[in-house]
Amino acid sequence: MNLKTLYKFLIRGYKANSEIYIRYLRKKGVKIGENCKFHDPVSAFVDIDKPYMITIGNNVHVTHGVTIIAHGYDWIVLAHKYGGHYASAGEVKIGNNVFIGMDSTILKGAVIGDNVIIGAGSLVTSEIPSDCVAVGRPAKPVMTLEEYKAKKESTVLHEASLAYLAAKERKVFERIKSDWEFNWIFNSKCKDSYFQSIEEFENYVKNHYEAE
Repeated sequence: MNLKTLYKFLIRGYKANSEIYIRYLRKKGVKIGENCKFHDPVSAFVDIDKPYMITIGNNVHVTHGVTIIAHGYDWIVLAHKYGGHYASAGEVKIGNNVFIGMDSTILKGAVIGDNVIIGAGSLVTSEIPSDCVAVGRPAKPVMTLEEYKAKKESTVLHEASLAYLAAKERKVFERIKSDWEFNWIFNSKCKDSYFQSIEEFENYVKNHYEAE
């Protein structure tokens, strides 16, 4: 453990980083696959009251403020009103290759298929099929993954150009060169690149945006 990680561990404990948090959750009983990441463990909440009811597949990315919960405590109202005992629990299953957007909530009984994007702020309460994008409260599929792929392909060059212009204006263009989300666009070593060099990309932006 390097000094930076040690410092975070002393301050944040088991939420020091994604790797430590995942180890903690596995130890508690949550089943988590490989190549998963919690992008902001401090803001995440995963139910450790019923951890044995949560399954997370491979290549799952959990972003800021996401809650995953397999039980509820709402039954306490019934107990106080009517007496007696009640139970509240349900499995949560998250498939492989899933992205869960910021501030989303995954409740008991939720089943998310493979290759799914959950939009920011969504509330997942039931089954989301594989190969789709789902958003809303409650979350529902709004397009197939194939349709989303086509949408991204139609906007990626425009978004990269806007990022370039913003970085140039703020004099931090070097960040674009090292940003893996965009540098493939002008990396000749990448078979999907749009341009053979950074100069070609800059000329494209100049001709299509800066001249406006």
